[in-house]
Amino acid sequence: MRTLSAKGHAVPPLVDRVAALTSGVLERLEAENAPDLASYVSGKTKDILVLIGRIAHEQSEADYPAMDEDVRQRVLGDMFQLMVALSALGDVLKLAGRALSSDGIRPPPKRRLGDRIDHFLDRTIQIPANEIKHRGFDMGWLTLRSAFGVTHGYTVSGRVGSKLNAPIKYRDKDKSSPDGYSFAYVLRNSVTALFGICDALDAAFQASGCYVSPPPSPRSRAETSPAVTAAIAHINGLPQRGFFDERGLEVPILKQEDGTLTATMRRLRTHPPGTKVHFALNSVAAGVTYKLPYWPKNP
Repeated sequence: MRTLSAKGHAVPPLVDRVAALTSGVLERLEAENAPDLASYVSGKTKDILVLIGRIAHEQSEADYPAMDEDVRQRVLGDMFQLMVALSALGDVLKLAGRALSSDGIRPPPKRRLGDRIDHFLDRTIQIPANEIKHRGFDMGWLTLRSAFGVTHGYTVSGRVGSKLNAPIKYRDKDKSSPDGYSFAYVLRNSVTALFGICDALDAAFQASGCYVSPPPSPRSRAETSPAVTAAIAHINGLPQRGFFDERGLEVPILKQEDGTLTATMRRLRTHPPGTKVHFALNSVAAGVTYKLPYWPKNP
């Protein structure tokens, strides 16, 4: 079992520890026009957890192809907003990393911090978000259905050649990307990414001697938010089966006790051969070939 949050409150430990930053670090943060980290990270954590929970709840009521198209588009729109929110939080944490001292340290801590944040976000958050924002890629609803149940998600596809529309993975530089992204994996993984990127900044502060010694004791509290509690229940209600290329990936099963958020990691299962794949194209263009996800053969 892993402890994700600060004791007694579903926010990253970073929120409590920034009170122990040295005066020099605080001055450098102010010079970089960084926001107040405690209030910013605390507020964004709650907002992102509630958004993840809303998407988990809305997609759970889906039954493609009978699901209303407006509902599908709203869920996909919320998913894109989640990508944007996590990316923006990562950018602010990298900005805060500019307050790290680089004197005599190679590679510089702020570069290592950026690499660590990108490690958490690249595959499922930053790469698809950038393709959508900057290359005109589109999100299409994707469902796997078998005797073991239904798993909903999406694919991100666009022009990968002059006359070929395909998922991101068919671009030469993005071959490690998946055909599709299940909500069962991406939403749970977004929780661990949310706390992981904050822990990365916390670890960088510690490694660079940015905290006073000894640090002040954490505040004693046991706080719960009904919205966050409901979000955790919706997240835990996601299927235990993901898409074909998510087999074996670890996802968290969340628990909140006395305000503290913990996670037990479990490996995601997938659907067997012969599973039905339903995919919705938002639009088609004449003279363009469309490469569909998981077609003609499932992994």
